[in-house]
Amino acid sequence: MRHKRINPQMSFMVLTLFLLQASFFLSCATAAELAPKITFLAPPTNVYSIGDLAIAVSITNFTIADKQGQAAVPGEGHLHYYLDADASTTQGVPAGAAPGTWTTTASTTYTFPNVGSGAHSISVELVNNDNTPLNPPIIATKQVLVVPELGNPRAVILLPRDGGQLPPGDVIISVESNNLLLVAPTRQTPAPGEGHIIYFMDEEASADPGNPAITDTSFSTSDTTYTWHNVTTGTHTFSIELVNDDDTPLTPGVVSKITVTIK
Repeated sequence: MRHKRINPQMSFMVLTLFLLQASFFLSCATAAELAPKITFLAPPTNVYSIGDLAIAVSITNFTIADKQGQAAVPGEGHLHYYLDADASTTQGVPAGAAPGTWTTTASTTYTFPNVGSGAHSISVELVNNDNTPLNPPIIATKQVLVVPELGNPRAVILLPRDGGQLPPGDVIISVESNNLLLVAPTRQTPAPGEGHIIYFMDEEASADPGNPAITDTSFSTSDTTYTWHNVTTGTHTFSIELVNDDDTPLTPGVVSKITVTIK
């Protein structure tokens, strides 16, 4: 039987091709392992109370530095957190979104206040010191469902967002309230489980049990929206408080507050 002679040159070419392919796949795997990564630690997929939404993440293969606004340095930077807003990915342009829907920080935790019921999208982005996205962008996104359970009364200001910006004029406050039957103010003896809302602008809500929280400039109603008219430029605070029929604070007290810039 005659044996076919192996061409040494062909064997060398096959071996070279194999080694090149192996090197390519190995380098790809190594690059993926060394790429910056964001992992969500909190919140869980389902949240059972309106109000504060606490976010926690872990970061690998990236140095977190508190150098916002400084020159970009490869491999270091900070985080941007977004609530119901798309993370920015345009190279060379500082990342951000509408005021009140995002924040910049060197912390791996952040809490969004006044988060109402329903589905919400949370995104966390790693950015350079100068706030520009990484190349390629590194973003982690999680969907969260807020489903309020029965329990103590709670309330949040849905709109405007805390830290938001609005033009001068009318400011509409939108509220969500749970576990309290909202009825028109009666100033009568409190009935368990019912009450109304007092709206405040540029003044603190009362936390004094037994004494009416209503003031000369606040407004009480069972409506979950209220409009402040002719709000001028500057920084303003808006608060709401759930109260009993006689305007006294609930026990424990339920207050929500935001700060908005009018410009």
